[in-house]
Amino acid sequence: MKKLFLFANLIVAMSLIGTAVNAQTLSAKKIEKEAKKQAKVLVKEGWITAPGKQSIEMQQLKSLQMQNTYDENFSPKFYMGSGQSVGPNYDAAKFQATELAKIDIAGMISSDIAGIVETNIANQQMDPGQAAAITKSVGAYKTFVAAKLTNIISAVDMYKTDSKTGNATAQIIVFYNKDEAIKAGIQAVRDELMKESQELGKELDKLLQSK
Repeated sequence: MKKLFLFANLIVAMSLIGTAVNAQTLSAKKIEKEAKKQAKVLVKEGWITAPGKQSIEMQQLKSLQMQNTYDENFSPKFYMGSGQSVGPNYDAAKFQATELAKIDIAGMISSDIAGIVETNIANQQMDPGQAAAITKSVGAYKTFVAAKLTNIISAVDMYKTDSKTGNATAQIIVFYNKDEAIKAGIQAVRDELMKESQELGKELDKLLQSK
């Protein structure tokens, strides 16, 4: 009887594994289908990629795959930032669009760090003035946080040219590992805060000592 029970459990477990694999396969197929659909629209609108870059379809596929990547807590594993800019040529437009995408991510990082700080402030005794100064500083250092983002993963890099003006419009989408981004963001905020006040910098260290 015991062996029969164990065998039945094994059959159920194998069935569940098979269901999970099928779900992942379907998900992958849906992502691939959506990437093709988006690529067709973009190509029709006149978007192209620079020589040596992946096709628009492959770029859309990579972007969607990364958007649907989760960590062990089922939270998105990456921050996604996007930027679009117009310039006299592709290189100029791409540079500005990339900077905008980085600032986009930096804003998300700053918001998350501010949430961590506010939660820890609530759990610790701290002078209200210092707490307000630290919280304000975290939100004000987006450009410094963006400068610390060195391991950016590029997913979408495409552009189109205006036939009348000759100007190029670049569309950039980048990703950054959330764990690495939070560490880089904390370091950027800490460095800038220490320049303003050693005391506030030390207080920030106390608030974020577990990070």
